[in-house]
Amino acid sequence: MRARSILLAALAGLAATAPAAFAGTETAGSGAVGATLSYDHVQDAPEWQNLQLTITRDGAQVLAVDPHTGDCEAPYCAPAGVEERPSIAVDDLDGDGEPEVVLDLYTGGAHCCYLSRFYRFDGTGYVPADRNFGDPGYRIADLDGDGIKELITRDHRFGYAFTAFAFSLMPVRIYDLRAGAWQLVTARFGDEIRKDAKANWKYFLKARRYNEPRGAIAAWAADEFMLGHRDKARRTLRRLASQGRLPGFQPPKRQSAFVSKLLRFLARRGY
Repeated sequence: MRARSILLAALAGLAATAPAAFAGTETAGSGAVGATLSYDHVQDAPEWQNLQLTITRDGAQVLAVDPHTGDCEAPYCAPAGVEERPSIAVDDLDGDGEPEVVLDLYTGGAHCCYLSRFYRFDGTGYVPADRNFGDPGYRIADLDGDGIKELITRDHRFGYAFTAFAFSLMPVRIYDLRAGAWQLVTARFGDEIRKDAKANWKYFLKARRYNEPRGAIAAWAADEFMLGHRDKARRTLRRLASQGRLPGFQPPKRQSAFVSKLLRFLARRGY
């Protein structure tokens, strides 16, 4: 009995000193559809507990789930709104008159990761479509005014591909989500790509002064490939390499090897 009393006292002491968890709730709605994300945030710690997503239609609950995924596990899977942006939204992305429920989560860690789940009503229930937007995250806009909203992000596969993350630039990448299926539609938005290419080239000229232009020139080349300027981009890259104007103080032979590596990278990734 004495041992049991000591154990109970010890457990009580641990409970008394355990950090407090503060309840949080985020809500969003559009028309007859409402969504609520609830969670408990552990005080002074990057930990979230009891994540729960509920969706209602006409006031009746039709979905209640734990939204954790294999890429975003408890207790470090955070509502993205805790960091930078609202965690929950209800918005008609594909222009069919039926709003989708958008849930954004954040994994934490260095340069990672915004994980988003898009719930679409299929007539009987809600079916999720997931996407990992990596470090860049995304924004929503109807770029061409056709009533279908685009998700504008960047190709996070370029992070660390040629240089340190701080110098890695990522080309623009644009998706539509139609009937629960992802469509890569970047090539339809030439103005967005040209704007991105111009910014990446400007950064390249600046970065050469610090001898680390590889991330910028890689993103610029990807943009030019998407614009259909493949031959022009290859000629430019090879000219820059022959002039010794690419990675730092490396000799032209090493710079030509960098160009070959970049061109193989673009080909493998569908550029």
